[in-house]
Amino acid sequence: MTNPAQIHEIARANISATGPFDFVQSLNDLAILISYRDQTGLAVLDLKKFDRPIVTQISSDTRAIATQSIDDSGALLQASTHRALASETKATDFQVIDTSAPLRPEVVAIVPGVMQTLLKRDTGTLFLLSSRGITVIRHPGTERDYKAAISLTHGN
Repeated sequence: MTNPAQIHEIARANISATGPFDFVQSLNDLAILISYRDQTGLAVLDLKKFDRPIVTQISSDTRAIATQSIDDSGALLQASTHRALASETKATDFQVIDTSAPLRPEVVAIVPGVMQTLLKRDTGTLFLLSSRGITVIRHPGTERDYKAAISLTHGN
C-alpha cells in the first residue's frame, strides 16, 4: 500500500500545450483529449513516453466549448462558440471528431447552424437539425450490435 505522506517524485516533464487546459476524456491508457481553457481548440495529450509527453492539436480554427461523447467507438461532438446564424436562433456550428485512433483524431464533419441535436443511444445515430435540414450521423457497427441484440431478445 502506498503512503500518500511519502510520495517521491520520479520525473518531471514540460508539456508543449499552448495554454492552460482541462481534461475532456481519456482516449486510452496513454492518451487524453484536452480542451484549452481560452476556448481555442482541442488537442490530444500523448503520454506514451511519460518523460516527454506530446500535445497534438486537433482543432484550432473554431472556438471549442462543450464536448459530448457520442458512443463508445470514439466519436465526439464538439460545439463551437461561433453562432452560425442570428443570435436569436441559438444556432451553433458543430464539429464531429473521430477519436477512434487516439493519437490521430480528425474532424470528419462540420455542421453549421445546428439548432437542435438528438442522440439515439441504442443505435448511435445522431440527428443535427439546422436551417439547411437534418444531418444524420450513423454508426453501422453500433446499428449491427443493436440489431443482433434485438434479434436475441425476440428469439429470431
